[in-house]
Amino acid sequence: MDCYFSDNAAGKWSERSEGLKYNQATQTFHQWWDARQVYGLNFGSKEDANVFASAMMHALEVLNSQETGPTLPRQNSQLPAQVQNGPSQEESEIQRRQQQEQQQQKELERERLERERMERERLERERLERERLKRERLEQEQLERERDKKGNVRIAWSGRDKSGRGWTRKGKKDSGKSS
Repeated sequence: MDCYFSDNAAGKWSERSEGLKYNQATQTFHQWWDARQVYGLNFGSKEDANVFASAMMHALEVLNSQETGPTLPRQNSQLPAQVQNGPSQEESEIQRRQQQEQQQQKELERERLERERMERERLERERLERERLKRERLEQEQLERERDKKGNVRIAWSGRDKSGRGWTRKGKKDSGKSS
């Protein structure tokens, strides 16, 4: 931000400079007032605010010197050849870190969702396997009942075998007749 005051502007300001107060309320918000009105500016960077403050202080010095004597040279304040319009290097670094954190959060969320999806699929496969085993057991029982009617074989189902899979059966041939 470039702030320049011409002699003409200084003349217009000199009419109002009596009782003019200037305050740097924060590093990026500056205000000034006179008996009639309050003014304020909010700056996008500390550097812009400092350039403005320097120019404002010099302008007030010039205005005050018109009443008391010769104009004082502007001290310790040189306007930069070019003012940076974008974020400062520090602000860019902060933004870069924030973007990295957001990307990491997104990646963690994707991983969590993938784990949940895989767990749902595993549970569904287990459920389908249990249903398949149940159907097979019911079909086997049906077949055994039909065989029992035809061949007088009795089947007793004893539950899971030692491996935890399937069903075992104990079959006994009816010995109503001697073989």
